[in-house]
Amino acid sequence: ESLHRVAEGGDPTLGAHARATEHTYAPGARDHLHRTLDLCITCRHRRQPTPDHPIVGAWASIIGLSDACNPAFRYHLRVMPESGPHIVICDGDLPGLVACALAAREDAGESPSIAWFVPVGDATDEARRRAVLAGAASLGFEVVEAPTPRGGSPGESQTQMLLTCAHEAIRRRVGRIIWGVHIGGAASDDWPDLDDLASMVDRALLCARLASLDAPRIGPSGVRIETPIIDLTDRQLAELAQDLGVPVECCWWMDDESEAAQRARNRWKGLLELSSGSPTS
Repeated sequence: ESLHRVAEGGDPTLGAHARATEHTYAPGARDHLHRTLDLCITCRHRRQPTPDHPIVGAWASIIGLSDACNPAFRYHLRVMPESGPHIVICDGDLPGLVACALAAREDAGESPSIAWFVPVGDATDEARRRAVLAGAASLGFEVVEAPTPRGGSPGESQTQMLLTCAHEAIRRRVGRIIWGVHIGGAASDDWPDLDDLASMVDRALLCARLASLDAPRIGPSGVRIETPIIDLTDRQLAELAQDLGVPVECCWWMDDESEAAQRARNRWKGLLELSSGSPTS
């Protein structure tokens, strides 16, 4: 069934968004499945009933079960396991290290996966670089440092970064990129803003589609950019980090004395200690 018809069964805004972006997801059945699943999650975030459709209803039930278990289960529902090396976009913060740990669980290729370090272009870059190197070493990943994006706006910088990473993946014949982007809410249990979430997901999908025009030998679906942890709350991400055994001591803010590091510690350390039941050193 047409994807926008499914979306219209829920919220008119979702229906309009699905109609406007339907070309992005056709014709691959895998993309339709992911979009239907994202629709269910969005309806849960808005505390709205899911559309009255058997496929959507079945996935909504599974998502509800996964939420009752742990975030790692939902990740494996949303992203089909796939062997082989991955490229993981990481800036040395907790979300990026969680994304690396998720990729490491599925990494069965002969070549190591790659931690794609993206400098943010400020005084924290050296601490972030050390964090990525330490985290990658603990997982057996190769580290590649990306050029600092030079876009005039955050969105332009993200687009440049994603396209550069996608073309690097094509050169290395890697078909899958995991972007460790996480939005979070105003409080630890708040969902992220839906407009911000939709913008990030669409940017990843469209950049992957554009780069895949240059990837006829990667496979029929080209390169993919996935955002598996983008919609988790801060608390869920901290729990997932503990479940996966993420080396949180490698986070860039752990030993840095800058104001930005202090803000990051205030955001994450209490949640990590609560999830583990012990103080985070």
